[in-house]
Formats: sequence, structure tokens, C-alpha cells
Amino acid sequence: PTQPVGRLSVTLECHQPSYWKARARAEVAIFLPLVVAKHPLARNQAITRADLSLKRSNLAYLRHSYFTDISAVAGLNSRRKIIAGKIISPRMIEAPELVQRNEGVVIEARMGSMTAKMKGVALESGTQGDSIRVRNLSSNKEIFATVIGQQRVQTTF
Repeated sequence: PTQPVGRLSVTLECHQPSYWKARARAEVAIFLPLVVAKHPLARNQAITRADLSLKRSNLAYLRHSYFTDISAVAGLNSRRKIIAGKIISPRMIEAPELVQRNEGVVIEARMGSMTAKMKGVALESGTQGDSIRVRNLSSNKEIFATVIGQQRVQTTF
């Protein structure tokens, strides 16, 4: 099998000194400390370290990905309601929006070591690393910029 966990059936073969063949069944369990919710989390709730804990869990019957490090989940938002004790998967969380549509932003334009800053308005919402449309208020031009922080975007010129 692609993942040697859970219920397995294997064939054992020996060719020397005399040929024999047998089938064996096994139950393979792998335990790791996985990130779980300490208490119920509401939809769109900002997740903090205090909301999370590690729980020793068997990977054999997990269908989705998981986290083994609390710091990988802390600072993100819940996409949906998460019950207490539930193993957190990437499908349950998302990065918080750092820029909201129609919100004022600071546009940083960089070229080598030179940086220029100007005011703008976000035409789309975005999370860290997203490329969004922004209107430069000084030139009234629409540009694409990358979200780099809270109400901050960056572009090159």
C-alpha cells in the first residue's frame, strides 16, 4: 500500500532452501502529537495558542492532512465551527485578510534599494502574499500589488 498504516495484508515468500509462501495480516498504528482545539471555535474566529493543544493521535484512519506544530495554526482564522478535541486540518483554517476591499492602504513601490510610499485604496480583499488590485490615490491609476502586511501592499516599478 502507499501508506503502511491501518489494516494491512502482506504476502511473505522464501525461495531458499525450500520454497514457501504465506499471507499475514497486521494492524499498523502510528501515533503523533497532533494539534486539536481545546474548546469549541466559532466560524471566522481568530485562533490563538491558548485555543490549541497537542493530543496523541493515531494516523491510521485520518483522511486529511494535519498539523504537529501549534505555531503553524496560531494566528490563522477558522473557516467553520470546530468542536473541542477535533484534529485541525488545513481545510478548517485560513489566513486572515490583512487588507479589506475599499480600505485605505499604504503602497510601497520598490526598485533596488529605493522605496517610495503612497496612499491607495484596495479594490479587493487579500491575505498575506495575495496579488490584489489597488487604486493609487495620487495618480488615480489601478495597479496590481502584493499584500505584505496589515493595510500594506507592495509593488515594483
